[in-house]
Formats: sequence, C-alpha cells, structure tokens
Amino acid sequence: VVKNLANLSAVDIADFKSNALDPKKVSFTLEITTTDETHYKLDFWVNDKNKDDNDYYVVREGVDTVYELTKFVAENMNKKIKFLE
Repeated sequence: VVKNLANLSAVDIADFKSNALDPKKVSFTLEITTTDETHYKLDFWVNDKNKDDNDYYVVREGVDTVYELTKFVAENMNKKIKFLE
C-alpha cells in the first residue's frame, strides 16, 4: 500500500469540487503521518457509473481539488486495502 501511495499519480483533475462527492460513499480512507509529524488524509471513491469513464477519485483533506485516477491504480489500491482487513 505504501509503495502504491508513493507512486500515486492522477490522470486528470475532475471538473467538479470535492463537495460534489458524497462523504458517506467513500470507498476507503488512508491516513498517513510522516516522520516530521505532517498528517495527510486521503479519501478514495470508486464509482460504478460507466465502465468507460474515469470514475475513480481521490481528495486530500482540506483541498477542494478532485483528482481522477486510472481504473488500474484505484482498483489495485482497493485490493491491497481489503487484503489488510
């Protein structure tokens, strides 16, 4: 999970802000604290709207920008999170 997170990159920025996403439908959340005590919280959404669209999003806490992820990146992260449960 940490390796995937370190290499996380968006394919695009969504044309809407984070308040358009329903916080109750977050697929999973990652919280990270660095050695210098910097704290990051990332919320991931995996939507099933249309198989041809980028329906995989990530938002960093305190930032309005919604980043679109590739299906491969989002599903790979989700699988690894489920493995740790």
